[in-house]
Amino acid sequence: MNAFARIAAESIQVLLIIINHQREHTYHLANASIEILLVHERLVPDYLMAE
Repeated sequence: MNAFARIAAESIQVLLIIINHQREHTYHLANASIEILLVHERLVPDYLMAE
């Protein structure tokens, strides 16, 4: 494998690692957002009833 092909292959590997990490991070953020919404849905009606 010549130097150019090796550099290209390594660059692609790095990009894939970054993309994969980004996707995982986005998934965790989405999960956290959904949990916050669910908690909010449960708390707000109770809070409004108390008034």
